[in-house]
Amino acid sequence: MDYSEIQFFSVRRFKGAFFIDAPEMMTLFWTKHVESAAWFCPDKECVVSIVLDILFQVKAFHLVAIGSVKEVLFEPREILRPAVALSGANCVVLHNHPRGDATPSHDDVLITWRLIRAGQILGIPIVDHVIIGENCHYSFRENQPDLFGSTRQQDACSEEQHCLLGA
Repeated sequence: MDYSEIQFFSVRRFKGAFFIDAPEMMTLFWTKHVESAAWFCPDKECVVSIVLDILFQVKAFHLVAIGSVKEVLFEPREILRPAVALSGANCVVLHNHPRGDATPSHDDVLITWRLIRAGQILGIPIVDHVIIGENCHYSFRENQPDLFGSTRQQDACSEEQHCLLGA
């Protein structure tokens, strides 16, 4: 049998130390590493997934999608794929708003909620989703921390599993 290697996506492995634990560090990473990438287009929305290790050091980052001047389409699986492939412990999502205003749209809120839930299921927490504007940013963790908390349904499932395990 012949086997061939299939490359599913391109990931930029990160060499060097870059510790990300706050939105300001995420914004700095965007400025230093994403904006300087050959594929970056400041006139279009770009979404980047950053894979972190257990100590919140950057392992790699991946361009997920490039959209239009007002929107970009992507799914949680596309964000989390590099983290799964590289055994990432955490994940950060960054995207820009070319118009300069970092205020999230309704769709930004919905996809953030879906990302957080997908990360919980896979055991790869979404540390934050940060929208980069012109000289500003919006951190979902800072501004909408309830999105990152547990839901009543998850608490009920945990209690049910706890009871089923006889603990």
